[in-house]
Amino acid sequence: MLLSGADSASSSFTMPEVESTTRLTFELTVTDGLARVSTDAVSVLIEAERSSHRR
Repeated sequence: MLLSGADSASSSFTMPEVESTTRLTFELTVTDGLARVSTDAVSVLIEAERSSHRR
């Protein structure tokens, strides 16, 4: 998956199509150039699209 703007204050991605519920976890690490580092993570839950066609 391509993360656009990965090195900027605002990033985005195109949600992939999935066949079953899928969790994506993104981790962000920032540094201040003075050896101080902070890391955080966020998870996004993607649900599969439900088909409206019945057999």
